[in-house]
Amino acid sequence: LLPLLLVLVGSSTAHKILVYNLKFAHSHSNFLGNIADLLVEEGHDVTSFIPVIASELKDGTTKSKVVKVQPNPEAAAYHENMLTGEVNFFSFSELSPLMPLFFRQSVAFMFAKQCETTLDSGEVERLKKENFDVYIVESFDVCGMMLAHILKPKSIIKTSTTILLGDHFDEFGVPLSLSFNPSALTRSLDVHSFTSRAWNIYSELLTRIMFSGAKSHVDSVFRKRFGENYPTIKEISSNVAFVFTNTEPLIDFATPTLSRVIDIGGLGAKEPKELDEYWTSIMNKRSNVVLISFGSMAKSYLLAPEAKEALLKVVSSFPSVTFIWKYEKKDE
Repeated sequence: LLPLLLVLVGSSTAHKILVYNLKFAHSHSNFLGNIADLLVEEGHDVTSFIPVIASELKDGTTKSKVVKVQPNPEAAAYHENMLTGEVNFFSFSELSPLMPLFFRQSVAFMFAKQCETTLDSGEVERLKKENFDVYIVESFDVCGMMLAHILKPKSIIKTSTTILLGDHFDEFGVPLSLSFNPSALTRSLDVHSFTSRAWNIYSELLTRIMFSGAKSHVDSVFRKRFGENYPTIKEISSNVAFVFTNTEPLIDFATPTLSRVIDIGGLGAKEPKELDEYWTSIMNKRSNVVLISFGSMAKSYLLAPEAKEALLKVVSSFPSVTFIWKYEKKDE
């Protein structure tokens, strides 16, 4: 896996590489930071360009050079409200488009505002003068990809911290097989019947709604500044050399793909370290350990009471297993 990544960027000669790493979520910063650090270890001249939305997060990289853009106050405040507020993602029904619409509005606002601050900072013009050989940018933030037209690197590598989502298939020319391949938001992983395929199409529509707002808002930012002839995200994305996805093909669903789509799941895996005394005692209590976590956005304490009771029943039915539950309120 790692040699493949290095071969793709040409490990025999040191290259100047720019990694665009928007700091808004730990998993995204970690994934891009690991790519940057790995390339530094192999002798490449790597710069991480980090527009900051969530200043409390780590940069993700410890070995590359870092150029930062300070947070847009409105974007940072909105992001903080999303994390500390009581937005209950568990309350959204799979039948309702409310969750994708909420996500669409949130992402569009934050990314567009931060993109304006990034363009105002002057860092993009300074980085352009570096004449980078390779530009590595994540697909989640549209602004980073739109900057490629200004930076004019020799090659562009796009990454996805998750699977390919929604319009990514169109942008990269990857076949979209909804007749058997589950969409990102689908209610069923077993797509075979007429009903399940209809649900799959509906789920794909919701997925595209989620990310369409950021594209239109950021596209508007660039066209206002650089004119109506500025290329679209689809036009720029069609020229990428490779697409790195954070997926593991051996456990993912089999689906048609292209040779330029490279799965590099597990890139961030590091050598295990010794646990401290507290966690060692927890892990040694029973022969098996299970972690229950819904991530940083969906908070466990907002689960419906019946859902919590169901989880507790499952836990109690496995007395030989230690369950570690990421729960955000200590007084419950």
